[in-house]
Amino acid sequence: MKKIKYLILILIIIIILVTVGLFIMLNKNKKVETGPQKVEQIEQKGYASVTEPEKVFNIANDISSYLTTINQNNSSYFRINENGQKVQTVENEKIQSIVYNILSEEYINQNNITKENVLQNVPKIETSTLFVPTQMEMQKKDKIETYLVKGIVEDIQYKFIGEIYVIVNYDTENNTYSIEPVSNKTTSLEEIEKETTITTIEPNDNNKQIENTINDQYIATQYIYMYKRLALSKPELAYEKMDAEYREKRFGTVEDFTKYVETNRKEIQALVLSKFMKQNQKLICRDKYDNDYIFNITGGALDYTITLDTYTIPSEETTQKYNSASEQEKISMNVDRVINMMNTRDYKNMYSLLDEEYKNTHFATLEEFEKYMSIVYGKHYSYKIPQTDRESNVYILKIQLTQKEDNKQIDQPFTLMMQLKEGLDYKISFTYFSEN
Repeated sequence: MKKIKYLILILIIIIILVTVGLFIMLNKNKKVETGPQKVEQIEQKGYASVTEPEKVFNIANDISSYLTTINQNNSSYFRINENGQKVQTVENEKIQSIVYNILSEEYINQNNITKENVLQNVPKIETSTLFVPTQMEMQKKDKIETYLVKGIVEDIQYKFIGEIYVIVNYDTENNTYSIEPVSNKTTSLEEIEKETTITTIEPNDNNKQIENTINDQYIATQYIYMYKRLALSKPELAYEKMDAEYREKRFGTVEDFTKYVETNRKEIQALVLSKFMKQNQKLICRDKYDNDYIFNITGGALDYTITLDTYTIPSEETTQKYNSASEQEKISMNVDRVINMMNTRDYKNMYSLLDEEYKNTHFATLEEFEKYMSIVYGKHYSYKIPQTDRESNVYILKIQLTQKEDNKQIDQPFTLMMQLKEGLDYKISFTYFSEN
């Protein structure tokens, strides 16, 4: 028995020694990390969508400067005399030099451009313009970033001039840029993908990239401007940018959206950012009337979808909140949606909420309803609900509307009747005032 115990003890010791030996062998050549390690940066190959909004808007500003420079009627080149006549204040040689200075060395060499013939080798523009980027890709080689850009050009009255493609080279070391115009026969960025041979862009009097303060507010402002300019000059492009499910439910067809833009053109022209909030990949912007513009970034900075409200397709969170709310809370949420529809001129959705009997009595068609609302309730409103009554299953709400434009309370009372239905559905009617 003692002999067996002795053998077992020896066996256990052998197992322990083998285990320790294996552990030492496995860790013998392992390097101990004692501090930050140098990581080799992977060089980007090929073109990819630009994800940084800062880069997108800096390059867009370079293109805007270029378009201003080649404008044959640039106000910095001319003045108007006392007789109303245009007088040139900058000599042709100077204009040619300015344009020449912002073209890329490659473009100049490939097209045999001189300062004397440069204006014959760039597009002709004879008015002040606005530029809206719609697609942008970039490839980096050493210190040179090459951007392929697609966008639209419109005049300062938001009239569409045309679609353009441009190559912008940016020297990250010298903070300089150069432009390469692209043939107007181009139809996609893929057609102009190229390997640049530029290694540096020497500074001159005209090719320094302007140092803008690119913060979150600036970025939010630029997204608002992009929507505004697309909607006013090329509404079909703004429609394409909208979330597919949203645009079909809110507007229906691109023709309906175009009609909406024309009806509300003055308001869209006056659109400016008032507030904004970042929420993950969403940028929620608000104008001075508290109307929302939600930009959902889905990839690159120019890969985004737009929605113009939060009620047409409620979020899962909003739906859960509504379903768990009391009747009084549901009524309050619905009133907020109705006033929001009035403020955003979303008469189509509001019309769909009308009680059938009330609708048939006063507004046989959507066009009649739109006309009535634009005349009687054509302002933007804040509101209070000083009185709420209930008759059977119908809530009667006395709502005090105040015009946001001048903080003036409207004279006529806005009495809203509301009946809750299944799920998120509800029906409304309100006091009808004859237009006569």
